[in-house]
Amino acid sequence: MKRVYGALIAVCMCAGSIPLFAMELSAALASSNFTVNLDGQFNPDQFSFGGEFEMRDRLSDSLSGSITWKTDPFTGNLLKARAVYRTPFLEIGAGPSFGVLNSEQGTNSWSLLFQPGMGIGVNVLLPGIWIASIDTDFALPSAVQVSGQNYIGSSSITAGFYLPNLLCLFAVSQRNGVTEDLLGTRVVSLTDYGLYTTAFKKGSPFRISIDFIYRYLEYYYWSIDTDSKKIGNLVLGCGIEWLPKSDISFFVEGAGAVYSFSIGDTLDDLETFMVELKTGITIKLSERAVQ
Repeated sequence: MKRVYGALIAVCMCAGSIPLFAMELSAALASSNFTVNLDGQFNPDQFSFGGEFEMRDRLSDSLSGSITWKTDPFTGNLLKARAVYRTPFLEIGAGPSFGVLNSEQGTNSWSLLFQPGMGIGVNVLLPGIWIASIDTDFALPSAVQVSGQNYIGSSSITAGFYLPNLLCLFAVSQRNGVTEDLLGTRVVSLTDYGLYTTAFKKGSPFRISIDFIYRYLEYYYWSIDTDSKKIGNLVLGCGIEWLPKSDISFFVEGAGAVYSFSIGDTLDDLETFMVELKTGITIKLSERAVQ
């Protein structure tokens, strides 16, 4: 719950500090029981919750900026800003990122309030033909390592092409959390290898997506031979986006493990159905809308 409260505080602070002018706002809520927590506990009977809030503004014909707050059910809280430079075939973005209040329970959370980092992304595209992208947010190590510090990061590589009324994307993405303690460095990671398809039709207010994913969950101590957990999942995802007007859209998407199996040591509770759900809205605010 601490993460959810922190998300609400950050959203209010960001909303109060940036004027609403020619802006696009996105908000989403998420829940998941695909989780191995930072203590290595695997409990699919317990759901984790999160959300996301993003503000994007076009600063010029070739430059835009965004501020994003994300509470990931798997890793934790991330606050980031990006400046993106655009040409007809290329997008390059970069900016700072901060892990917020991700230290372990029982530690002095306020002394580890921010974990600084960076975000970088590059998109190469031929509109209507193909697209390729690489994106990462990574934490920077502090000069002094303190027990309970948690660093979170994410990265993805995507390549895809367009067919008539269909976009096909092949992607590898990873989310991870790294925690320092007295025994060493603990790592939890979630890696997806997937085919993502989106069907659309000109003039239709609906877009439908179907995804086929191999998901690999892992928990281990770096360079220490101790208890580890490795779980493979065959995941099927689907979603629908509704655009009733040009300046507003709604979406609902979900994914579930049709088959889960342990890699290495046998784990209990793998017969529990693991699922993640996400729903959200995007609103475009023009200059006229905020006068």
